[in-house]
Amino acid sequence: MDTLTTYDPVMEALHLREQLSSPSRRLGFFFGAGTSMAVGLDGITTITKKVAEMISEELRPCYQKLLDETGNNGNVEDVLNRVRVYRELLGDDALQSFNGISGKTAKTLEREICLAIYRLVNVEPPKGIESHRTLAQWIRSIERTYPVEIFTTNYDLLFERGMESEPAVPYFDGFVGASM
Repeated sequence: MDTLTTYDPVMEALHLREQLSSPSRRLGFFFGAGTSMAVGLDGITTITKKVAEMISEELRPCYQKLLDETGNNGNVEDVLNRVRVYRELLGDDALQSFNGISGKTAKTLEREICLAIYRLVNVEPPKGIESHRTLAQWIRSIERTYPVEIFTTNYDLLFERGMESEPAVPYFDGFVGASM
C-alpha cells in the first residue's frame, strides 16, 4: 500500500534550527564535491582527464591502462587505489612487475598523480571562498561546548582556508596542522 508522507517545511526548519542551536550537542557537517564545484573548481571527472594530461608522457600509458581496468565510471581515485595496491605488492622494486607496471613505476606514477591533483586544487577558486568564510563566521558566532566537525571528500583545502580566514573559529577536520 502506498502512503504519502508530507512534511511541513516550516516545522522541519524549526526542528533543524533547534538542533543547530543546542550548545552541548555535537555538530558535524559532511560536504562533497558540490561545494568545490560551486566555487568553480573541477569535479572528479575533469580532474581525472586533466591528471592524464599533466603526468609525464612515459607514464600516461600506465595511467590509462589502470583507468581502463576500472571500467566506464573509473576516475583518478580508482587509479590511485590500484597504484597503491601495486606498490604494496611489489614494493619499490624496478625488476618485479604486474600487468607491465613495476613497483618503481607505480611509485613514480603515484607521486605524479598526487602532484597533478595538488596543482589542480591548490588554486584560487574563480568564485572565491566567501561561502566557506560565511560558514566560518557562523561557526564563530555560535557558542559550542565542542568544536564543529567538518568532513569533506574534496581534495582542496577550501574549508580549512575559510575557517582560518576568520579569527578563533573552533573546528575539527580530523587532520593535524593548518593549510596556511
